[in-house]
Amino acid sequence: MTLIEVAQLILILSASAACIALIIYLNKLVKSLDAIKEDVSKVTSELHPLLKSLQELSDSLLTVSDELRSNVDKVTWIVDGVKEKFENIFEFEQRIEGKLEEPIDDLLKKLAAIKNGLSTFWRVLKNR
Repeated sequence: MTLIEVAQLILILSASAACIALIIYLNKLVKSLDAIKEDVSKVTSELHPLLKSLQELSDSLLTVSDELRSNVDKVTWIVDGVKEKFENIFEFEQRIEGKLEEPIDDLLKKLAAIKNGLSTFWRVLKNR
């Protein structure tokens, strides 16, 4: 065997070893890709119910939000009505107080004057 034949034999054996290594590597790569494909398939199958649940939750939250908004509007309307009634009562009280205060003050002054007059009359009558 000549040197060229030995070199050719080494090259052929090296190329064969490289092809075998490449086949083994590609086989491992295909298995890894299959495992990834299965994992993605599992995640996808589990993701659909999760997305459906999230959609139902979102719909429920929207419904609750709408109901709360409606109830807040009703409460606001009621509070505004009660506030208006209290303001009307307060205004009525002030009007009555304004209308009654002066005549009552006059009456009290007149009664005080009558009392003073009677006290003076009795004092003068006693002293005689």
